[in-house]
Amino acid sequence: MGIEEDIKLDFRDVLIRPKRSTLSSRKEVSLERTYVFKHSELEWTGVPIMASNMDGVGTFEMIRALAQYELFTVLKKSYTIAEHATELKEMNYNYYAISSGTSENEFYKLGHILQENPTIQFVCIDIVSTAFTGGTVSNYTTSKQYRP
Repeated sequence: MGIEEDIKLDFRDVLIRPKRSTLSSRKEVSLERTYVFKHSELEWTGVPIMASNMDGVGTFEMIRALAQYELFTVLKKSYTIAEHATELKEMNYNYYAISSGTSENEFYKLGHILQENPTIQFVCIDIVSTAFTGGTVSNYTTSKQYRP
């Protein structure tokens, strides 16, 4: 693996400059956006802010709370297949993604969750930066059989 020597930017290098607006009040601001995904026919509309799949953040309770405001939650991957089956039935599928690790067991669990919950549209595959190996790629390819 080569060393990247080009300049990298971080938060100190970002300057957000306000622009003129014709809005008379902050109430008139809409954060809602529509995204059309390049490699599918899926279109998503909502506020593009996501709650992480970290423990204590990406929970079923968080989905309920944030979906009211069209905000997105990525579920933590430690929930069981049974918990997904029970909880996801009442959730608005537009505002959450389920998570999977990269192991064979994780992809097996992902496949079962997707089969039990056909309305799920979004999946987060949590890849550790050093783990993108041939095994990860083959597991990902296998997972596509559940949801192409």
